[in-house]
Amino acid sequence: MKTRSFQRLVFSFLLFGMSHIALAKAVDIGDGLATASARCGYDLIDLKSSVTAANVEAFSPSGVKVSFRLELKRRKQLMSARLSISCADPLNNAASQGGNVPDAQAVIQEEDAGGRYFRHVASQKLIKGRNWLANVAVIDYVLGDAQPIKENELLACNAEVHAPCISLRVDKPRRLSQKDLNLLYLLFEQIAVIRVVDVDVGTGAAK
Repeated sequence: MKTRSFQRLVFSFLLFGMSHIALAKAVDIGDGLATASARCGYDLIDLKSSVTAANVEAFSPSGVKVSFRLELKRRKQLMSARLSISCADPLNNAASQGGNVPDAQAVIQEEDAGGRYFRHVASQKLIKGRNWLANVAVIDYVLGDAQPIKENELLACNAEVHAPCISLRVDKPRRLSQKDLNLLYLLFEQIAVIRVVDVDVGTGAAK
């Protein structure tokens, strides 16, 4: 019964996700990249050659979720992934004042606390991106009712300032090798953080 219950739970999550995808608005790739820059503080321009589609979805008066479909060269095959950033407030990634910025694993544990399922973090790596340090957590499965469900997701959180985390879900391949992970780490290294001092306060655009 537990297995059936968890399968129904997973199915409900899938339907919930599909409904949000349906509400997302497809936009020009350039517009999607501009939104990620102005609203979320991340410059993804170096990833443009790998982006095949972009979506923008408003989830509150000031919140926006920006998503991109990516195809990455992986030896003789392509890796398919979805990168998304949820930005609840206008661009504001000033340096943290006091205390430590939580790492990616801590963010995951906080989000999953008290829920019926939780994401298992297989590893975490600190990498240096363009103008930022990223804590990247690798999630290999989701556990609920003692039933593991395979998952390939990387969550990158800025290790220096308070800013939205970046989610990268890999649809293909189903099993990631170390070489695959190195390719995904390289992807995060190509992302740049836009500092507040580099943004025009009136327009939200990078100077």
